[in-house]
Amino acid sequence: MPNTEQVRDILREVKDLLTGTESDYSWSSWQDAEDATQEINGYLEDLINPSCAAVLFLPTGPLQELSLSSGWGDEFCALADRFDLAMACNCTQEHRLDLQFTSHLGPDSNFGEVALGECPGCGQLWLHYSYEDESVTASGRWYECWLTPFEGSSLNVDSALDILKSKPWHYYGGSYFSGKIGKSSGPVILS
Repeated sequence: MPNTEQVRDILREVKDLLTGTESDYSWSSWQDAEDATQEINGYLEDLINPSCAAVLFLPTGPLQELSLSSGWGDEFCALADRFDLAMACNCTQEHRLDLQFTSHLGPDSNFGEVALGECPGCGQLWLHYSYEDESVTASGRWYECWLTPFEGSSLNVDSALDILKSKPWHYYGGSYFSGKIGKSSGPVILS
């Protein structure tokens, strides 16, 4: 099942690229940035079927042609990879218990443990942040959020909590939440 929320985020990033760079539209099906942005706005307004936006990310499709002629081909490839993942797996819709956290980065300045992992179904990168005050009963909690490839490659213990707090939503669980697992756009609680 496609992850509509992630597709929406990717399309917004595409719009930012279109308006934030000098692009050469001569090899694209669009006249200019306004024309391209208008089409993408149409996809954003009607994401009942996110697969309709797939035409944008096809090889030799409008975004690839534009990105190659404008010098942001690498950014396009990263966005296309994320789009493919968003269309393939539902790990951002339902928490997966089988996420594989293989890179344990250690504790941050709050004594929260930071780990990096990925979804075995689609390869989506995930940040796992766990915290517990050992002097307080039922204070154990964890949070997980998806990461872009850039965030995953630059993740360290000092940036983890800021990345987690910057996301529009996260998964949570642990004894602090009475053992429940959920998805929230609310704050990350450590105290």
